[in-house]
Amino acid sequence: MDNRLFTMSEFVTEGQLDDFQHHVERCIENNREKSSFPQMSRFGTTQEELDDYLFDYQAILDSQGTERSRYTMAGLIIMIPVVVLAFLYPVNEMPLGEWTLPLAVLVGVGLWLIAVGLKKLIIKSRINRLNNQHPMARDYVKAVLEYTK
Repeated sequence: MDNRLFTMSEFVTEGQLDDFQHHVERCIENNREKSSFPQMSRFGTTQEELDDYLFDYQAILDSQGTERSRYTMAGLIIMIPVVVLAFLYPVNEMPLGEWTLPLAVLVGVGLWLIAVGLKKLIIKSRINRLNNQHPMARDYVKAVLEYTK
């Protein structure tokens, strides 16, 4: 049985958040006593810097919105050319005849793909900027994730 409740960009499963930030925090909590587990002091980072890094990283990931909001935005963007054509031309006078609306939908899909690409570039640049601001926390998180693979 699936016990997930909807929340903003993550899921709650039996009382535990399952997003990047909480996943890393659980990995640290469950393994910190092991001698082979990466220690923060070896990476030159502090708990406060790690918390800031994880919070900011999760905020960047959450800026993508929920799956529902992404699909809604896709539908709206795809329909923009169709709506514009509907306002400009009567149905029986479409410029390309019966091919006008399918081509308008294709143009909308192209616009949506451009929007998705731009959003991915923005997120990637924000993550790169965050990684450059907190290189020691980034390296520690990477080591934690590699340890728990």
